Amino acid sequence: MGYAVGKCSALMGLPKRKRTETIVSCYQGEGDAALAGEKNFENRIKKFLKDNGCWCLKYWGGGGFTKAGIPDLLICCNGRFIAVEVKGRGGRATELQTYTLNQINAAGGVGVVLYPESFDEFKQYIKCILDSPLCRPAWGWG
Repeated sequence: MGYAVGKCSALMGLPKRKRTETIVSCYQGEGDAALAGEKNFENRIKKFLKDNGCWCLKYWGGGGFTKAGIPDLLICCNGRFIAVEVKGRGGRATELQTYTLNQINAAGGVGVVLYPESFDEFKQYIKCILDSPLCRPAWGWG
């Protein structure tokens, strides 16, 4: 994800601690509707997972000491590992994100790109694995 343009272009001159605060305020100040929509969707996912007793970690990638391509949400629910790359409407996973999700699937986890229009299916899958960790989604995930 890139930085917002305009008033946020001087981020690299700031101390590291201040960069994060500035990035957040710049995105909010720029009114980036796509980013706001994706963040709102991510918050809905996290709330749903928490309400259903699943463990969830938001991964912040793109920093100097983090690995690129790691999905946004790393989840453990009833013993099942799920990695979710959150995208808003019209968003697309990068090649590296897709590669990482495929590696997670090959290792026996569930790696998906989740769009708002698929959220109901995702919720059904989570509810299914809460009943049985062996649940396999009918639409091809996991």
